[in-house]
Amino acid sequence: SFFIVSGAANIQTFCLAAFVAAFGYGACQPVINALCMKAVPPGRRGAASSTSYLGIDLGSMMGPVLAGMIISRFGAASLLDGYIAMWRIMTVPIFLAIAIVIACRKKVLKIEAGFLGRK
Repeated sequence: SFFIVSGAANIQTFCLAAFVAAFGYGACQPVINALCMKAVPPGRRGAASSTSYLGIDLGSMMGPVLAGMIISRFGAASLLDGYIAMWRIMTVPIFLAIAIVIACRKKVLKIEAGFLGRK
């Protein structure tokens, strides 16, 4: 949705970006929560859930600050250029997180198997 917003020129495109963002968040949030629950013993699931939500809150707090810094850095020529750069650069943490999840997938499965008594 960030790439869609960066190139949006009309309300229909913004609505498409909103749909994609809502779908993505609605699909990813439960998956992230489930991964957190799978990676800890049953007695630590409350702490894992709290940590997951704390991470979301920190991202919601730090994201706009980082975005504002990007706009001020790249918006010198034109404010519009700053916003386009911001939306595109803000995809980097998303792709980085996806890469980390993929890289750690085997480790998470191994931890989960240990909790379930499988080797």
